[in-house]
Amino acid sequence: MNPIFIILAMLAFWEISAVTPLDSFRIANCDDDFSALPALNEGDLVFRRGKSIESYVVLAADGTVRYSHIGIAHIKDDGGCVILHAAPAENEPENTVKMEPLKEFWHYKHASAGAVYRINLKASQKKKISGYIDRVHNARVEFDDAYDLHDSSRLYCTELVRNAYRGCGIDILAGNMDSLIFPRRIPIIFPGTILKNSKIQHIYSFPNN
Repeated sequence: MNPIFIILAMLAFWEISAVTPLDSFRIANCDDDFSALPALNEGDLVFRRGKSIESYVVLAADGTVRYSHIGIAHIKDDGGCVILHAAPAENEPENTVKMEPLKEFWHYKHASAGAVYRINLKASQKKKISGYIDRVHNARVEFDDAYDLHDSSRLYCTELVRNAYRGCGIDILAGNMDSLIFPRRIPIIFPGTILKNSKIQHIYSFPNN
């Protein structure tokens, strides 16, 4: 694991433990069948608040929103919806981008909260995003544990989303950018960075409280 990430993880766990009861990050949403969830569109932004140490890092470093991870919705030829996202490998042999059903992305073992946001897209823009998603997935792009926005040969979650939208002519960041200052200053995109875009519309979230 990246030594920078280890240091951040230690600091993040201390910070979150000091201000937030850890039980609030262990909520299992087993009874939520997401029946109120509207049909997703190509390119919808799908957030979750995770339960891993990596999630603690993001929540502590961002500090502005309740979500630590993001994926992007992809509508398959048969009409089914899957989520493409980039996350550190857990028990998988390869540390590559993942494509999985929404219920797996939001499974209680991964998430204690989630949301869908949407930006209005033209059909041509959806087609470009769909093509990007297929290319990234088929190329088995690796997770970027250096969080380097200057190198797109590997990707982390928000970088993947930024690039998908950039390819159809949309700055999903709306000019916003955040940074980490320890142990060195680097530009970074948090899930909250994307949510600063006023053109993004809230579609659904759980839990409701």
